[in-house]
Formats: sequence, structure tokens, C-alpha cells
Amino acid sequence: MSNGNDGFNAEIEEPTREGDWPKFWFFNYIQILTMYGIYLVATQACLLTTLFCMLLISLGVIGVTAGAHRLWAHRTYTATVHLRIFLMICQTLVGQGCIYNWVKYHRLHHQEYCTNNDPYNPSKGFFYSHVLCFIRKTTPEQEELADKIDMSDLEEDAVIMFQKRYYWVLYAVIMVILPLYVPLKFWGETFLCTVFVVGWMRSGLVLHLSWLIHSATTILGLKKGERYPLDTNAVFIINKNYWLQYHYLVPWDYQTSEYGNYGGDYISKFIRVCAALELATNLRTIDSNGVKKALEMCLETKKNIKDCLLEVYDSTSIPIDHYLKPSKFYNI
Repeated sequence: MSNGNDGFNAEIEEPTREGDWPKFWFFNYIQILTMYGIYLVATQACLLTTLFCMLLISLGVIGVTAGAHRLWAHRTYTATVHLRIFLMICQTLVGQGCIYNWVKYHRLHHQEYCTNNDPYNPSKGFFYSHVLCFIRKTTPEQEELADKIDMSDLEEDAVIMFQKRYYWVLYAVIMVILPLYVPLKFWGETFLCTVFVVGWMRSGLVLHLSWLIHSATTILGLKKGERYPLDTNAVFIINKNYWLQYHYLVPWDYQTSEYGNYGGDYISKFIRVCAALELATNLRTIDSNGVKKALEMCLETKKNIKDCLLEVYDSTSIPIDHYLKPSKFYNI
């Protein structure tokens, strides 16, 4: 039976996250320098410098999406050691900490999705899940839950543990020294443009793309009552759908894009190319018939739809080379 104290109890139970002031000032500093870097791109920087910066950003996105997110956080496919090393290097280009810690808090995010113990809690809005959560310390409750996350698969991966142990050395070399050295050495870019475009602007843009992994549902996911396609002028700039919500039901599907697409994004295509080159195997996905079977099983057995989808996947024989005809598996 509810009582008059329910609202009060719920209010005092919500944990308070203290501000992480070094991160606050650092991230603010990056935003200001990023804007100046964009100005230099428009006025002074060489075209080669801009293209090089875009290449590094693209590699960073591959590292955090195909690597930290789809491979290590959700095991949507299996990668050879050569591919794992490449993805680890790419993820280091993001500058968001080691893969081990990234995966630990992302798994906590899925486990505690949209609750007070979710470190990125998108139910609090875009600004919170995109910015505020990264400049606040986690609560003792969140840390306790994070420490209980099963990380044994990553602890057995030598590539992950190497990066975790030597992260700051790798960060200095891969994130800072080499990217700044290339434009200065090979096409004579000015020191100013190199530092602000390849250094700060790249850091700022790739961080925002990485943060979108946890905040995209607030702007790209359809909400209750919204129509598809959107019945507003926003349809010209935002394509809202339910694929991001689908990811929280089927996190093991390698084709779900972090940015509201399914199957046709360049990260899914990258993983397929890796499969064709025999660098990636066991690409996990499910077709429309499998989804229908899972829904029928859910109605008949009253099991959780997540468990039904996984059971159908485990009992269905998808051709090993299905990635050669991907359209069959994303026309759901």
C-alpha cells in the first residue's frame, strides 16, 4: 500500500553526483579550442590537414564503435588479434580512457538503463547524458555495481590488458605525438594549425561523437506518441526511429548503429569487410523471421522478450557468409 511518504522517499533516495572539477575545466577548455580550430579550418589550414584530421576522427569512431562498443562491450562478433590491435589503436585516438573502463561503465549503463544507477541515464535528457554525466563523479552505489560487472572476458584479452596497463604512454604517442608530427613533417603545416586543428579540434569532435553513443536515444530515438516519420519540419534534419531502443533489447546484434541506423552504416560495412578478409567471424544478428518467432515465443511462454530473442538466435542456423547478402538481415 502506498503512503504519503512515497514521493519524499523516492526523492531522498536519488543519489547525488559530485562535480568532477578537473574534467569540467578540461572539457570546457576543449570546447573553446575546438571552435578556434574550426575557424582555422575555414581560414588558414591546408586542405591536407583537414582531410588528415577527418581521417583520424573516422578511425577514432571505428575504434569506439566497432571496437569498444560492438566487439568488447557486447561481443557482437569475434576478431583476430590483428584486428583487435588495430581497433585498440583506433580507440586510443578518442582519448576517452582505456577500453577496459569504457566497457565496464557501458555494461553498467545497460544493466541499470534509465535508473539512478545508470551513469549516463538518458531519461534525464540529452544535456545530462551527453555532457553532465562526464563531468560528475560516479556515486558509491554506481562504483559498487560497476565493480560487480563481469569483466573476465576482457581480463583474458592480452590486447585489452596491455592498453589498460600502458594507456597513458599509448595516449601520448598515438593521440598526441604522431598526429601532430605528420602535418608538420610531411606537408609543412604551421604549428598553430597543427595544434588547434589536428590536436584540439579533432579531440573535441571525436569526443562528442563518442558521447553520442550514450545520448543519441534522447534525440534520435522515437518517443511515445511520436509518429514515424516525424510530423514536423525536424524530419528534414533528424531521422528518428526505434533502432536505438532495439539495441537495448538485442545488444548482441552487430548491425545496430550507434547513431540510429541499422545495417547500412559504415561501421556495419566495415565489420562485413573484416569478415570477408577473415579478420572477423561469428557475426551475430537476427532476421525478421527470427524476430517474429521470438515475439510468438514471448506471447506463448510469457518469457522476457530479450531472452526469447537470444533463444531464437541460439537455435537458428544463420549462414556463416550471411554478411555477403546483408540486405536479407536488415529489411526487418
